[in-house]
Amino acid sequence: MRSFATWITHHRKIVVFSWIAIVLATGFAAAQVGADFKEDFNLPKSDSQKAITMLEKNYPSQAGDTAQIVFYAQDGLEDPAVKAKITAALGKIAKVKGISDITSPYSPEGAVQISTIGTSKGKIGFATVNWAEPVTMETVDTEVDPVQKVIDETREAGLDVQAGGNPFITAQQSESNASETVGVAAAMLVLFIMFGTLLAMGMPIITALLAVGTASSLITLSSHVFTTAQFATFLSVMIGLGVGIDYALFIITRFRQGLREGVDPREAIVTSMDTAGRAVMFAGITVMIALLGLFLVGISFLHGPAIAASVTVLLTMSAALTLLPSLLTIAGHKINDPFYAVLLEAVKRNLNKFKTGHVASGIVSLPLLLLQCILLPLSYLFFGLVIWLPSKILTLLHIPVPSRKREVLQADELAHPRWHKWSAMIQRRPWPVAIVATAILFVLAIPALSLQLGVADSGTDPADTTTRKAYDLLAKGFGPGFNGPLTIVVENSAGEAKLLALTKELDSNPNVAEVTPPIPSPNKKISIITVYPKTSPQSHLTNELVDGIRKDNLAALNAAGVEAHIAGITAVFDDFSNLIAKRLPYFIGAVVLLSALLLLAIFRSIAIPIKAVAMNLIGIVAAFGVVVAVFQWGWGASLIGVTSTAPIIAFLPVMMFAIVFGLSMDYEVFLMSRIHEEWERRGDAERAVVEGMAATGGVITAAAVIMISLFASFAALSDDLTTKLFGVGLATTIFLDAFLIRSALVPAVMAILGEKAWYMPKWLDRITPRLNVEPPENLHTDPVTGETVHVDKPVTEQT
Repeated sequence: MRSFATWITHHRKIVVFSWIAIVLATGFAAAQVGADFKEDFNLPKSDSQKAITMLEKNYPSQAGDTAQIVFYAQDGLEDPAVKAKITAALGKIAKVKGISDITSPYSPEGAVQISTIGTSKGKIGFATVNWAEPVTMETVDTEVDPVQKVIDETREAGLDVQAGGNPFITAQQSESNASETVGVAAAMLVLFIMFGTLLAMGMPIITALLAVGTASSLITLSSHVFTTAQFATFLSVMIGLGVGIDYALFIITRFRQGLREGVDPREAIVTSMDTAGRAVMFAGITVMIALLGLFLVGISFLHGPAIAASVTVLLTMSAALTLLPSLLTIAGHKINDPFYAVLLEAVKRNLNKFKTGHVASGIVSLPLLLLQCILLPLSYLFFGLVIWLPSKILTLLHIPVPSRKREVLQADELAHPRWHKWSAMIQRRPWPVAIVATAILFVLAIPALSLQLGVADSGTDPADTTTRKAYDLLAKGFGPGFNGPLTIVVENSAGEAKLLALTKELDSNPNVAEVTPPIPSPNKKISIITVYPKTSPQSHLTNELVDGIRKDNLAALNAAGVEAHIAGITAVFDDFSNLIAKRLPYFIGAVVLLSALLLLAIFRSIAIPIKAVAMNLIGIVAAFGVVVAVFQWGWGASLIGVTSTAPIIAFLPVMMFAIVFGLSMDYEVFLMSRIHEEWERRGDAERAVVEGMAATGGVITAAAVIMISLFASFAALSDDLTTKLFGVGLATTIFLDAFLIRSALVPAVMAILGEKAWYMPKWLDRITPRLNVEPPENLHTDPVTGETVHVDKPVTEQT
């Protein structure tokens, strides 16, 4: 790592311009090719997948996406003027590209599509619109937006027209929001408070943005190669910004501490790369291991997001290990200077070109000089308002101000005295701290026992969206079950008598609101029976209805050799949940085992991997508990714009486990690598924990605040429920991990274990590969000659 870092410092300009070229090239390619995102819930051998396969083969016009155009007419749908307007609108929609067929409420097949309930009788109806292929983000403009335009033109006083269904949900997801901007702004604020200079604040942001930008372009390009869901992009951006800024933060912190130790800037870079850089590399590897473990679940829908997120982590890690040290080499000591001082020096340097006779060079620099002269007074104003004035006010109020000392650290001076005191206190009282921290985690985990997997319907969409308005109209006019009809596909070889008998059986089910007569496919090989439940798609009663139909109505037909299967959003997610439940133990076992083996090789201890895995698992379960309390129970849901409760979307637990297990291992590696370094140096278990906590506690919590800010901004500002779920889950996990587990529980358990924490049998030590996060010895590589020599004094990390 030292040789690599030395090479980077000598070729910094090549590295910087290479990254810029990569970002521009991938961005241009992505813009030219475009994206091909699509969701493929292909569940091998599942009942719903068999039904979909039968539709694709025999009734392709019913195999694509389906939507409902919902009408509310104050004068009734049979009013001649209303009927004429709706019929004309449906005629225009039928001509839109991608539409295969429309079932009008005025057609014989659509007889059940006009309400007969209470005050809504005859006033609310819907048309069913089928697309030949599933709608994607790339086809929204040509296949959905024209339909929405007709809907908007049809809507008038006394006639409300709204649209529901997956195509319109996809269209709403394509609308951007400000969550990324707000998250980055929050991260900039935390970094600025922590570092106190614009240069130090800007470098983590720049490296993260360049890496995430490259990753987003590659994800767009790769969507043409393998099936990738649209949410993979926002998920990758969320993770990439978080880990990218965090990785850069750890390296910059170590670099600045090297400068405070009086080390030459280039040597400080090499040392920070050889310590914090190693931790970043292994932390990134653990995150990628967890993400790629999703392949073990065996569901193709998860493969695209897993690859996308892994590539993003790889790029952010690479940027932190290549681009960042290059920028640090260029900045040198100036990283600790206020921006106005850097600008003032640049202005003087450009003016000196005219004084020293370099007129031609000065003229070339003139545009830059003018820009610097404009920015200079603004930088003074910014410094006064954001740094100097708040610091004075906080000092007058006797509130501690973050330290930004630039002088050389004295030999007996503690880098972070507050964290030193905190970790020393835990060492004196480890049992009370461990018991309290564990109790909090177990209490938070209690709601996870009520975890209900399923699908969140449009009843959870924001109230001002067309999908939510359509949902409410359908629920009012027909009952909530009309928002998620079930499609039963039966081979016509069953015979007409059995099909009619099946229809009657379904119609007599007390949980069924309506059943349509069997509709044969164009090739007459299959028939479709549409079942409208009385309950909404996200209700557990609808799941029970699906299971009951399969067992009580379709099992006998399949036993007789007649294929009969059920599809629909509830049936698909029911199968999805069952498949995940079967594969989840293998996935969790593999990820946990690989991570534990990696920690075993790094820290040469049996207890450390076991402790890390146990704490990560309980932290994740506690985070699931918070997610259940917010989204299923509604506790505090309104604070993030969620107006109604819903089951947890089926793929969230497995995706969230992969992500948060990896991110938790990040902090485990950062903390334990420093404690291990102190243990190897001192041979004193208690002192190692105190010094390791004092060195990394501040930077870990600062990194956590940045991640929490990013994830919380996604949860609060996005209109998409899936984004909110991930945002809350990830923010909660990071909060618990950094402020409870790493800051309290880990040092307490390490104090209880003492020297036993570092025990490893000799036979196991011999056969285990040796991986070093911290450098194997205190080495110094001369940045000019490349000569390696021994040094006695290690660098102490601080914030």
